[in-house]
Amino acid sequence: MSSPFTPPSLEVSRFEDCTVVRVVGCDSLNEFNSQAVGLQLSSLVEKHGCVQLVLDLDGIRYATSTALGQLAGLNRTLRQSGGQLVLLNAEPAVAEALSVTRLDTVIEVRPRPEDGPPIQPA
Repeated sequence: MSSPFTPPSLEVSRFEDCTVVRVVGCDSLNEFNSQAVGLQLSSLVEKHGCVQLVLDLDGIRYATSTALGQLAGLNRTLRQSGGQLVLLNAEPAVAEALSVTRLDTVIEVRPRPEDGPPIQPA
């Protein structure tokens, strides 16, 4: 018997002009969970007036095209309201996917340091 799907949750920290979000409860953004994550992120932007959103990808080992599409849509929504999406601590496979799709040219990506701990949001 399979267990019911539990969508990942978001760990949210708010600062003066910035909201930092970490996805917890999964190690990938894929066809099964990216819509749930996308809806949660969109809700933060729309309902809570989030303008600058920093998405900390620490621990996310890969992201599918579905997830990348969600990020592109979120970026578009933020930009239309004068905001910004920043991706932080992208693991190598995620950083490569962002590069191959050229999303790293429209979304600010702050790479994970090669040696040392993940970048801490400012």
